[in-house]
Amino acid sequence: MEDLNQKLTHKHVSLFGLIIIFLIFGLFGLWAALAKIDLSVNAPGEVIVQSYKKTVMHPKGGIVSKIEVHEGDAVQKNQTLIQLDTNQLTSRLQEAKSNYEHLLAQKARIEAELHNKKDIEFPNDISEDIKKAERTIFQNRRTNLQNRLDDLKYQIKELKEAIQSYQTSLQYKQKLLDSYRQELQKWQNLFKEGLVDELKIYDLKRKINQVQGEIEALQSQIQQKKATIEELQNKMKLTISEYRKELLDTLKKDEMQLASLKSKIAIYKDELEKSSIKAPGNGVVVDMQVHSPGEVILPNRPILYIVPKNEKLIVEAKISPMDIDKVHVGQKAEIHFASYVDPSAKPVYGKVIYVSADVIKDPRDPRIQYYKALIEITPEGMRAIRENGFKVVPGMPVTVFIKAGQRTFLSYILTPLQQLLKGAFHAN
Repeated sequence: MEDLNQKLTHKHVSLFGLIIIFLIFGLFGLWAALAKIDLSVNAPGEVIVQSYKKTVMHPKGGIVSKIEVHEGDAVQKNQTLIQLDTNQLTSRLQEAKSNYEHLLAQKARIEAELHNKKDIEFPNDISEDIKKAERTIFQNRRTNLQNRLDDLKYQIKELKEAIQSYQTSLQYKQKLLDSYRQELQKWQNLFKEGLVDELKIYDLKRKINQVQGEIEALQSQIQQKKATIEELQNKMKLTISEYRKELLDTLKKDEMQLASLKSKIAIYKDELEKSSIKAPGNGVVVDMQVHSPGEVILPNRPILYIVPKNEKLIVEAKISPMDIDKVHVGQKAEIHFASYVDPSAKPVYGKVIYVSADVIKDPRDPRIQYYKALIEITPEGMRAIRENGFKVVPGMPVTVFIKAGQRTFLSYILTPLQQLLKGAFHAN
């Protein structure tokens, strides 16, 4: 009887155990079939600002003379960040300005010479030393030209006086010739009447021929002198013409050089202005590439970055190509900051506002590919950041959990088995 009772008791206990096991598995199966669990896509990322950080570069580069800011400094727009060495540039500018001033003064002097002015009208800001030098040149050139012209005029005057003397002699010879001809006429008439012999006639003819020769010689001398006067007058014109041509040629060269120097001066001034590298906007200095005077800045290479202040913070996440089908604009996301691990902290939420259409290759390692997603921190998320005491700055690493929907636990654990069986059937 006692053995029978023990068997019944053991049987009851086994049955009770089976019932308990059945209930546990039944309840678990029911929970697994009905209970929903949240699915999320995990992605690494970093905090950025909506307008992105501004890169500070220099178009020509140079040698660092002075560094006005340091990593983490808050700066205002147009505040000087770095001063480049300007010694060589300043020297070039001063040389160009000096040459420009000399050419301006020379141009004023040439214009005064061309218009035959008594004095030079200099533009403003010409130094007295330069004015004095140009006035000396002006007077010397003017005196030299006048002396050359006066010498030619004197030669012409002497020739004209010689001509006048020849013309006086010519008039006398012409009257003498007329007198001899009249006398010859009378003697010829007397000879015809037989009153005189022929010797007197021969003597008069000889005198007439002699005077005619002298007249022709005087006329030739007068023509030669007139030709010489014409040559000297042409020489005067040529002297003035060459003088003016030289002035005009020099003036043209001066104007071209002035235009070139004016352009150079503007370029040098612009380069001097740009030698003070200034902040493009308000923000914080980060990622400085130069740290001490004497370093060389290369053209169009990043020097430092300015992260704008008071800009809306967003997160740039890198989505795996395996998960891109689960991510779209409008999804909620939870953001975990790697710098802050506090289980009691309030969750920081955001919203997906952009997903890139094409895959992006990592410039440092082209084998790494991802899609870019931008997550905007919601007002509630910003409030949680403030309440948690988080100091969020651009560049801070984060992990993003993008809400990708819900599934039952049973579906979640059976999916791999279903895919395995599906693959097996396809293989068969």
